[in-house]
Amino acid sequence: FLMKSIKEESLTQRFGTRQLRILILAALSIFITLVAFLSWLALNNIKGKILINTRTELEIVLKSTAQRLLNQLESKKSFIDQLGRDPKLVDITERLLVVPRDPDTLISSAALREARDFFKSNQKRFGKIGFFIISPDRTSIGSMRNSNTGTRNFIAERRPKLLEQAFQGTSVFIPPIRSDVAISNVEDKQTAKNSGPPAMFFAAP
Repeated sequence: FLMKSIKEESLTQRFGTRQLRILILAALSIFITLVAFLSWLALNNIKGKILINTRTELEIVLKSTAQRLLNQLESKKSFIDQLGRDPKLVDITERLLVVPRDPDTLISSAALREARDFFKSNQKRFGKIGFFIISPDRTSIGSMRNSNTGTRNFIAERRPKLLEQAFQGTSVFIPPIRSDVAISNVEDKQTAKNSGPPAMFFAAP
């Protein structure tokens, strides 16, 4: 096009004109804009595909994880249900139920010592876990800790409806709640009471 348009001026002179420089700059600007736009389209397309693939993968992971958790919960509930029918533990519980509810009497009772020995001797079966044996009046008549033995069970305060289901005969999972075990280095008593580690429970009659 340039060669055809050149008549009397030389090619060098033609390239030196202001009009041609403006034309070249305009052409370069259009070219850069087009490249940038196409690059933006391509990146958006790639981003969209990556997001779709990532979402699909995360949904698969989420569903499989949720299913595994549900299976574990059902397994634990089945286990605790069988534990509630263990003849030795049933016998210990029946003897604990007739012990006076005051902490000192419960702590010194032979039935509580047997309950603690029962769980300690079965750590391979249970793992290192805590336990509560809760009477119908919601008193902790059995526990690994003296501090909450003979007191109103804190699950009855935090998750009363779920605990009621257990007393009605259903094995239940109790989601994590703040334990009643206070952190010893907290000076404020109210803060210490609410700063225990989170704990989850399985309850069965």
